[in-house]
Amino acid sequence: MNGCGTAKGEALVANARRLTRDLNLLVVAILEDGCSPTNCPEMRTLDCQYLCATHDKPRECPATDYILHTLDYTTALLNSSKLFPSRVMIQDGPVQYLHSSTRRLYRIFIHAYEHHNDMFRAFENETGMYTLFLAFAER
Repeated sequence: MNGCGTAKGEALVANARRLTRDLNLLVVAILEDGCSPTNCPEMRTLDCQYLCATHDKPRECPATDYILHTLDYTTALLNSSKLFPSRVMIQDGPVQYLHSSTRRLYRIFIHAYEHHNDMFRAFENETGMYTLFLAFAER
């Protein structure tokens, strides 16, 4: 690598930062829709229960905690000066860390869709964020 970064890496990280920031809007909508440790005691879809990987050992967390832990972790990752010493010249190597974060962020959408469907549909109709996220994730 010549130290110049790549346009693809720069675009991926810039989009990941924006989507992570904007995902907070969905989190507010989820919370306003009644998501709480009582109403959503675990991060579960119809098929799976997800363990929160932000702890020393992955463990169960209420959906609200899983969501907030995931956003905090992803934000810290994307703002890491060790992985991304430049905000504009991004090497391809650290971009690999986005894959697991993207998978975890996707689970927030799935939770909203499966457990807060009316709110999710209204939110998606207004923002198109899920559609944007899918386009990002396919890169």
